[in-house]
Amino acid sequence: MITMLSWSDLKEDRTTKTLMQAIEQLGTHLIERDLLVSRSPLGERVIGTPMDTDEDRDERYFLTMRFRDRAQLDASYVYLQQNAEAANEAHLALFITFSSKCYICREDTDPAH
Repeated sequence: MITMLSWSDLKEDRTTKTLMQAIEQLGTHLIERDLLVSRSPLGERVIGTPMDTDEDRDERYFLTMRFRDRAQLDASYVYLQQNAEAANEAHLALFITFSSKCYICREDTDPAH
């Protein structure tokens, strides 16, 4: 499995409700087309704890998206880049809520190795 971690901040005129609706819309759209396995709910960073050691990023909100493998991850990216109308609307709704964003992808390791 590949997990994409998305960090973001909201534009001042946007709300977490708007962001959650956009995440739901895009996630459902991709899952229905077998371009995504699952997604997490929107999370909010816990600031002020010694367990949060990232001093390079200020983004406050995050979510994860899970892909079966690299082929599904890449197919999802290509699909969104091809401006598929419904996906583009959902993707745009998500993007216009962000004032900043950062993505990190990681693949689960095989415990046998």
